[in-house]
Amino acid sequence: MMVRTKMNPRFLMMSAPLMIALAVAVAFSSSLCFAGDLPGSEEIIAKMIEGEGGAAAKRKIKNRVIKMTIDFGMGGMTGKGVVHYVRPGNMHTAMEIQGLGTMEEGVTDGVAWALAVMTGPQIKEGGERSMALLGADLDGLLNWKSHFKKIECVSKETLDGKEYFKVELTPHEGSVMTTYLDATTYLAYRSDLKLSMAMGEFDMTIYSEDYRPVDGVQYAHKSRIEIMGSTRVVTVESIEHNVEMPKDRFELPDEIKALVAKSKSEESKEEKTKEDKPTEEKTKEEKGKP
Repeated sequence: MMVRTKMNPRFLMMSAPLMIALAVAVAFSSSLCFAGDLPGSEEIIAKMIEGEGGAAAKRKIKNRVIKMTIDFGMGGMTGKGVVHYVRPGNMHTAMEIQGLGTMEEGVTDGVAWALAVMTGPQIKEGGERSMALLGADLDGLLNWKSHFKKIECVSKETLDGKEYFKVELTPHEGSVMTTYLDATTYLAYRSDLKLSMAMGEFDMTIYSEDYRPVDGVQYAHKSRIEIMGSTRVVTVESIEHNVEMPKDRFELPDEIKALVAKSKSEESKEEKTKEDKPTEEKTKEEKGKP
């Protein structure tokens, strides 16, 4: 049973981005940019698929479980998290902070949500929802057209004494994300993005390190997340594919179900109002006739 206890707002602003950061790190961990003349998006994606061992091998992954630890870099505060994924695009994340309870978020059948005591239940919209859907997609950039308007390799730059390809990803909703790919290994080293949340908009930088293969796919096993002037470190303890999962793993929490039902009710009322309006106007016109 998950216990949700009250958390202060600053803690939420520090911890909530970790879930998104992990999703970004996993989605971009094997992104590739072809050396030589800077290519268009199709060539970038083709090289990405080749580097991962081919689309068929990637799509053999039916589900995934990632277990991790988090160091918040303040007073020894640490936590543990577990992320479950399953096709076709469902995800559930639970992060347990010692003495502070559990934060949850996920994607279920297109509904992107978050749940914590301080902020209450939330259904994500706009760019925040787009980011959640990308993170929940096991194919990641293999389905790039579903998530982005365009992907461009725009330059070759030097960071920390090494050469990187700079790739800009423009989502259908939300701000442009920038990823720097190691010019030798073609693995993502740094990702810069603007994080939109209910609490506001924040600049976030993710450094992906310690790449290791799992079932032939490269994953970063360590991520450093810089946001709000501080650094958090996420260390992946294990990654498993195609495991048994509880049938209700991705079921929406009751609080989120209530929000979904309320939203549908409001949409239904709006539709009815639109349908009734022409009739009301016609009645007024008829009454005004001699």
